[in-house]
Amino acid sequence: MTFCIKQQEFDSDIFGRPFYRITSFDLDRLGLELATVRDIPSVIIDAKLPSGQVEQAAFLMRRGFRKICMQVELIHRLQGTVSASSAEICPRLELQPDVLREHARHFLTDRFALDVCLPRESHDRLYEAWMRNSLSGTKHSVSAHGNNFVTFRDDGEEVKIDLVSVIDKGKGIGTEVINAVLLDAQQRGKRCVRVVTECENVPAIGLYVKTGFKVSCYYTVLHFVGA
Repeated sequence: MTFCIKQQEFDSDIFGRPFYRITSFDLDRLGLELATVRDIPSVIIDAKLPSGQVEQAAFLMRRGFRKICMQVELIHRLQGTVSASSAEICPRLELQPDVLREHARHFLTDRFALDVCLPRESHDRLYEAWMRNSLSGTKHSVSAHGNNFVTFRDDGEEVKIDLVSVIDKGKGIGTEVINAVLLDAQQRGKRCVRVVTECENVPAIGLYVKTGFKVSCYYTVLHFVGA
């Protein structure tokens, strides 16, 4: 049997409470599963669906979900000349714990930070662990400029950006680390580069547009946080 709701072990460990994700929107089956999962003490359930799926969003909100934010997906088609970059593409990047903490505090407009029902300390632990995993070289490559980075991975003919974090502001480093990813993807014959961010993250969207990304689609993010 395929379930609509799946527990996320990584997130559950970080938040110290059961964390589930909706992965399928068969509404009849989903309603039955939610009737059980919502009763778990202190449960967190998250969902992301294309913004046009109004019926599905309303279905969740009638069951106690809150709309947290909108996310936007942007695509770079890798056509034409991609600017050279001073950033380095490497298999992994080691950062000191205090630098990881600084990066985690830098994420202010992601969906976890925007949910006022989730504690900030759990958010920061989540991002520190996420960054350690993404920078480890296990699944992702890194575009690095000092302590600033982009992590990304191949997905068939596409490249998908995982994390972007620039703590040295006002020096054009964001452009450098993004351009390095684009140039690497183009040189390896990839079809496009994709990235998703929150609509509230105006500086990031500006950076992506500046480096040639175009908006592809939008998503609605909803959370259920039990007592």
